[in-house]
Amino acid sequence: MRNSPGRQRTSRWVRGAAPALILAGAVAMAPAGSAVAAPVIAATTATTTPATTAADAAAGQGTAAGFVDSVGVVTHFRYADTTYGQVDALLGKLRALGVRHVRDGMTPAPTPELISAFHKLPDYGIKLNLVVGSAGVSSGVLPDPAQLLQTAHDNNLRSVVETIETANEWDSKGGPTWLDDLRSYQCQLFDAVHQNPEWADVPVVGPSVARRFRVPLLTGMAGCQDYVNAHNYANGGPPEDYLDLLAQARANAPGKPIIVTETGYHTALNRKQNQQPVTEDVKAQYLLRTLLENYEAGVTRTFVYQLADERHDPTLTEQEAYFGLIRPDLSETPAYQALSSLLNLLSDPGAAGTVKAPATTVTVTPAAGAAATTPVEHLMLTRSDGTQFVILWQRGALPDPAAASTSVRLDLSTATPSFVVDGRTVSPAPAGTSITVTGLERVKVVQVGGAAPTFTPTASATAQPPATSSGSSGPGGLLLGLGALALLAAAGGGAYVVYSRRRPPEGERLARE
Repeated sequence: MRNSPGRQRTSRWVRGAAPALILAGAVAMAPAGSAVAAPVIAATTATTTPATTAADAAAGQGTAAGFVDSVGVVTHFRYADTTYGQVDALLGKLRALGVRHVRDGMTPAPTPELISAFHKLPDYGIKLNLVVGSAGVSSGVLPDPAQLLQTAHDNNLRSVVETIETANEWDSKGGPTWLDDLRSYQCQLFDAVHQNPEWADVPVVGPSVARRFRVPLLTGMAGCQDYVNAHNYANGGPPEDYLDLLAQARANAPGKPIIVTETGYHTALNRKQNQQPVTEDVKAQYLLRTLLENYEAGVTRTFVYQLADERHDPTLTEQEAYFGLIRPDLSETPAYQALSSLLNLLSDPGAAGTVKAPATTVTVTPAAGAAATTPVEHLMLTRSDGTQFVILWQRGALPDPAAASTSVRLDLSTATPSFVVDGRTVSPAPAGTSITVTGLERVKVVQVGGAAPTFTPTASATAQPPATSSGSSGPGGLLLGLGALALLAAAGGGAYVVYSRRRPPEGERLARE
């Protein structure tokens, strides 16, 4: 078992192990942003979002509004010839999802379509983490950051942007001098932003790498970033296995808060290189657990990669076609519906800087005869009206049939109307002061107090289309690709991309930007 970096975790138990954790009373609140150094990410709602400090999250508690605000999604609106050309429909999906933050890149010469999409974000209550420097750059040379800021100014983006991020995964495209070039560019960007009166209050997010073994190389830039950056893809495995990457990233800039600007899972089941695939149901649960684990580990914001599948790949071999929450036909995946259910359950329109003290104390313990063989985690979040949400999940790889028999008991200091929420299924808890929840192969939530939760009816999540062939990822796939290349060459035209059989280091995604 890996503990979260530098923290004593008391919110887990294994059969016959840890004592109960009692979460009582109002969560001690601080002014928004007090846990991080200035400049900080500003609130995105009309009222002030109650802050959740790193200490709160480490202790397994926080505010519902704080968790919702910690979630973002990666978009690629500059790919107008893909699903991302349906801007209004996708923005509507984002609003229904309950997400108020997106991450996208601006090229040195942005298209009118990209700028138009950015300008629509405020209409949907969404702010932008703007990636500058690497998007649309194929020469291996980083552009002038001052000129990029001027381009953003010329396109009236200041009111849309909440953070500026440096070149994305430059180790995958910057050539042999990528690290020296990145260090120079990072500090140039930091100075350009904070010395420009228009942009000076915008936080600058540090660099990421495509290959996780290079994270310790990102030193020498601590003074040139307001937030540390990490990409903690779990290579198709349980998210807790990669929490150590957050500690590695933090070590490069001690004391700085951290943002995860990419993480996710793909369902290209015939793709066995790079990131390993998962089924759609596993993806839904792993994504929820990733967000919960990162929040508990003190991550300020986690961006899920990505909003939409850019195209349909009937062979299920192109991983970049299957990271999305939305399919090319705009149907919702199980991951979209699972995340939407959680965020809408926790939404807190009344959040205004204070949280009412809960009416009861909740104690979480293993139920009698519980058979948990992997750690069980729980996180308590409080809404501004005092309603409590105890989120429960079991660690370990999925599918896990044994987790279906894991039970957790919640003891309330006073009898309080409560509800057990599994996705969009709401079951009233039995009256009394004890609630037993069984089956933690899925993330479940116990709402203590408040009105019975309801969800806006939506279309059922559709099944992913089955593969029509095994594609070129199986044995001999490279030979097939080379054969096709030879045929195209003989025909005198066309271009053909051959994917190598190289197995990258674990955690590597090698996405196009």
